[in-house]
Amino acid sequence: MIKKSLLLVSLICFNYVLCFSQSFPKKQTLILLSNLSGVPFYKDVSLNDIGVNGFEVDDKGNFYFFGGEKTACLAAFSGDRQLFRKPYRELNGGSELHLYKNNFYSFNFDQKGDPIFIKINMTDGSLSVINNNLAKKKYFQHAVLDTCIILEQHGEGRDSVFYEQYSFNGTFIKRVPNLNNLPFANLPDNDCEFLGKWNDNYVFHDVTGDKLDQDTFWLLNREGKILAKKSISRDNVIFGRGYSEEPLEDRKVRNGSLYVLGRKGHFALITEVPLQTFFYNIH
Repeated sequence: MIKKSLLLVSLICFNYVLCFSQSFPKKQTLILLSNLSGVPFYKDVSLNDIGVNGFEVDDKGNFYFFGGEKTACLAAFSGDRQLFRKPYRELNGGSELHLYKNNFYSFNFDQKGDPIFIKINMTDGSLSVINNNLAKKKYFQHAVLDTCIILEQHGEGRDSVFYEQYSFNGTFIKRVPNLNNLPFANLPDNDCEFLGKWNDNYVFHDVTGDKLDQDTFWLLNREGKILAKKSISRDNVIFGRGYSEEPLEDRKVRNGSLYVLGRKGHFALITEVPLQTFFYNIH
């Protein structure tokens, strides 16, 4: 039985604690929401809420947040210790973060509001703009995967929907079957979102229940067969309160674990759940 420890608040964050809830272990980290010294965030006036544009985890388990109110800022943390923070006055705001070969890639906007495609070095935060014609291309949805970008395009007919795969510099590669280039078509739920791969299987998430009071996760194999399913009551707020519009960016599958970005009071709450024990209840 793991004893609960009272944590003291430091200037920036709490230390993490290993704990168990609803039959699966998790490690949690609390970091102060602050545009000066903690996790950068923005205020969503229309929804009277706050949000964090970008969230990512590297192979060492370091956290990266990309947000800010007046100036976009990338903040990197090792657990509760800040590694660096970098402001970007040349950008209109933060954006999603997609990690590939020690760099983050993302669609963004410059100070004039023009769409651009950027690359950020994950070690020092240095920024460069890639000459990518996709930034100004019209499309309905996009997905940035490990090595490519996929755009959803609509043809002239009502049901004429197709997906095109591009490199990070905007070079067309080929057409693919769906937005995430999955090897199967049938999803466990119509509105579920693809979070990432684990052991050559696929992890999905959706908010479910008649009252939208559950977080449900599925594990599917390459044939689309459901291998495991986990539903968690939102009443217990295990992952903390969500951010404005609860974006897909707040959930990532990395390093054999599920990472969820939530909040608790004035702190960002990062929850790490090993997928093996999460889906199969092996302690």
